[in-house]
Parts: sequence; structure tokens; C-alpha cells
Amino acid sequence: SYIFEKSLFTHQYPQLFVNLQGKKDNYACYAENTYNATIHHHRYCYDNRGTYSTYGEDSWGLGGTDGQSGYHAYGVGDDNGTVALSNLFTAITECPTQVIKAMRELYTVHTSTLWGKYTFCDSYNTQGSMWKDPDVIGVQQGAAMIAIENYRSNNSIKNTFSSIPYIQTALSIIGFTVDTSLPGAIIDLSTGTVSKGVVLKWTSSG
Repeated sequence: SYIFEKSLFTHQYPQLFVNLQGKKDNYACYAENTYNATIHHHRYCYDNRGTYSTYGEDSWGLGGTDGQSGYHAYGVGDDNGTVALSNLFTAITECPTQVIKAMRELYTVHTSTLWGKYTFCDSYNTQGSMWKDPDVIGVQQGAAMIAIENYRSNNSIKNTFSSIPYIQTALSIIGFTVDTSLPGAIIDLSTGTVSKGVVLKWTSSG
């Protein structure tokens, strides 16, 4: 469960610059919330791949982007098969394995269609026939680039921005504190490689 907002970019964009891992306010840990939203988007598109041919394990992410009829804030429950590729790529900080796999698959399968002068197009839809966004939207390409750099450099952009004194002051004033919530339930228990050892996996807060 998470604080629902249909479009993935609304969860992603604030945390391109502000590191909220291990922090919470009176309502939520937003790093955890964004992770849960990302997992939901991935699963939603996978589960609806029979309805919309664009969707699948390696083609997901619904957000504000161009569609055949113009710009629209697509999202869970408000979609037509259009995938916002920038939202998919920006999810690399939450789900790097899935996103990198998707990038490779999209580049391999759709190079001639989706790849252009400024890397991948912003959106595409294969429902009925192949359509791709003829425009490149700078804010969306920029978000993906920032997220990729945060992943590549262990959050260098968001850590640098978050270290600015007035950002720290603002976070304190609006009620952000260290998240001391207990970890979630154990989701996997297996024998470890160390003699007489076990490996526990759980969902930790933030």
C-alpha cells in the first residue's frame, strides 16, 4: 500500500534532488512510498499486457507525456497503452535491475523506432499500430538523466542538493525526522553460504 497518485512522475520528481531515504514526516516515509508506487506501476502494466500490447515486463511507467491526442497525465486506471519512457528510466533509482533490463530490451527490439537524436523518444504506443512521440520534452529527458546519475554515483546529485543548509532547515521546519520505524515482515528465509548461517530478507523502512 502507498499514498496513491496515479502518475509515476509525481512520486519521482521531488526525490531527484532531495534525499528522503531514512526520513519521514507525520504522514509517510516518501522514499518507501515512491518505491511502492514504482512496484505497483510495474505490476499494473505487466498484469494489463493482455489489454494493451505496449505493456509488459520491459515496457511500463505511466505519467505525464504526449499521446496520440496530445499531452496527458497517464496513470494507473487512467491509461490507454501509452508508456512514458522517461518515467520508466527515472525509476532506475528504485528498481535498477528491472529498468536496466528494460532499457536493453527496448534498445534491442525497437532501436529503429524508438531511438533518435536525443536517445529514446519520450513515449510510445503499439496499440493498433506503432506510434511514437515526435517531440522531445526536455524536463522528462532531464529527469531521466538525473536519476541515472544518482544511480551511477550513489545519489551524488540529491546528496549535494540536500546538504544545502536552507534545505536542511526547511526539512526540519516541515517536520521531517529520522525514520525509526521497525522493518517489515521477513519475506524470505534461506540457508546462507556461511556454515550454520541463514539469510534473512525483509522490507526496511525507507
